[in-house]
Amino acid sequence: MGQGRFNLDGTPRPGYLAKMYWAVIGAFLAFAFLLRLLDLILARQRIRSRSSKPKWFIAKTHASLTSVARVLSYPTSPFLQHYPNLFHFPSTGRGVIVLSYFCLMIALFFYKSPRTTAADWEQAGYRAAWLAIAQIPLVTLLSCRRLTVIAVLTGTTSSVSLNFFHRWISRGFFMIATIHMFYEMRYYASFDFLQSQLKTDPITKNGLRSFCLLAWIVVVSSVRPIRHYLFELFFVNHIASVIAFLVILMRHTPSYSHVYLWTSIGFICVDVAMRWGLLLLNNISTRGLKYRANIESIPDSDLLRITIPINGSVRLFRWSPGQFAYLSFPTYGPFMSHPFSIMSVQEDRALEFIVKKKTGITHWLHRSTKRASSADMSTSSPSYSTKRESDSYSADAEIQLPTTMESISGVRIPVLIDGPYGGNPRDLRQFSTLLSICAGSGATYGLAVARGLLLAAAKTTSGATRNVELAWCIKRYADMLAFKKAIQELVDAKDSCNNDISLSINVYISDISSIPDDDEEFNSPNKLPSCVTVIPRRPVIRHIIADAMTTSSVFGELAVTVCGGSRLAADVKNSVSILLDARAAHTGSNGTAQGCYVHVEQFEG
Repeated sequence: MGQGRFNLDGTPRPGYLAKMYWAVIGAFLAFAFLLRLLDLILARQRIRSRSSKPKWFIAKTHASLTSVARVLSYPTSPFLQHYPNLFHFPSTGRGVIVLSYFCLMIALFFYKSPRTTAADWEQAGYRAAWLAIAQIPLVTLLSCRRLTVIAVLTGTTSSVSLNFFHRWISRGFFMIATIHMFYEMRYYASFDFLQSQLKTDPITKNGLRSFCLLAWIVVVSSVRPIRHYLFELFFVNHIASVIAFLVILMRHTPSYSHVYLWTSIGFICVDVAMRWGLLLLNNISTRGLKYRANIESIPDSDLLRITIPINGSVRLFRWSPGQFAYLSFPTYGPFMSHPFSIMSVQEDRALEFIVKKKTGITHWLHRSTKRASSADMSTSSPSYSTKRESDSYSADAEIQLPTTMESISGVRIPVLIDGPYGGNPRDLRQFSTLLSICAGSGATYGLAVARGLLLAAAKTTSGATRNVELAWCIKRYADMLAFKKAIQELVDAKDSCNNDISLSINVYISDISSIPDDDEEFNSPNKLPSCVTVIPRRPVIRHIIADAMTTSSVFGELAVTVCGGSRLAADVKNSVSILLDARAAHTGSNGTAQGCYVHVEQFEG
């Protein structure tokens, strides 16, 4: 049934529908790649000219079309955000892409497909089977970490976005597989042959097994609460179930359709080989594991600081601001790795993370550091205790990355580093203003991106950046003290810039009772840098973005980076969409209004 292109009546044969599917997907990826090339050319022009304002007709037309697309694609209805831990609804842009994908699958399935005889039911089942199996390579590519074909073509480096489309295309795969099973059963039931087929035919039995396993993978075990609260269990089950599914599917499908299965298996093998090859190359030496992490609990908070010195050559492990790495601790969780945002930059020659304690590995690490800290306090000298207290609460103290791991209290354990991954898809130097909005421990991303941008501006005279703003939402004042070293490094990076770049850090604290009573001492430059402003209330995201847009319009386009939960990300995108529409950015009615680009690094919780 899969040979040739068309039947005698002009209907496409089932195998050819799979090629039609990949023709459409290839055209979409080619179009996305052309848009990415246009963005790269635009970024280079802006950085060289040191201006992000469109001046020529083509640049203004591109800015207008981009602004209209953002107004339409960014919003998410607030009505759909009431239960983020149970259901997560995408933005309008992502929703349109997913809906278009499902419409494509339905259109290909019903294209010139008659339903008049019993043989047509079987033909429809074969159609659905070929459309289902053709989707497996795309689902596999979206799940790869190192084989970043989709990221290279589309510029989508965010693992959150790739995982989102991986899940929804898997659901499209499940939808077509369900249609395939329905039509095949309807065909056998028309001859009253269904029960006998299920008992005697091995192909039918393997098909039912593979469908049940697919339902377990896509529908049951991958729901949001399980991924959110039982990620370790979900991950192990997902890997084992996928391997079993591919094996059973091999037995269910004919050999001439295995090209899609072997292609998917090839993608998985190449990705695993690349990942493990780099993992061993970066972490293993003749003496054993290269890296050891010092982990310490931060006083008066549920945060952990993880510091990993990168000794020797750094050519084998290079990262850029905004990326993250998977850390695995063999002595605590030998088969588990967790992603953490890198707060340090390449010049520090060390990886530094601030991690919030949750369940699983972070809970075990926090408990171990607490025990170690209690033991250190009981055996340490008074001078050492005074130094620890000063380091924890003095914002004007000179803080450097440790040269030896013994200089920091806490636990020191071996660690495996897998990464880096992710990063900003667009060069932030092309925007006149960077507004980084982060919540809680998401400041690891915001501070790293802002510091990396300022250090890049200090090395060259090119770049369109004029303002760097950080809006940080935290619950308690003590949470800010955990990042005082990173804040001071950000201020030092700004001072090293020869360019006239302004820096402002606004810290919004929701728990007003945690703020010291003496406001003058609290806002004193001796305690905090002058660019840091503490605001004792919850932030109004729309007002923050509106003020940044007003400042940015003098110089050019604004970039907003977000690191927080799904509600914060949706609030930022909704606010940007409303403000762009109200200001008529580059739509003809107000030529002074500039566009706004949003990049989201979303985390669970």
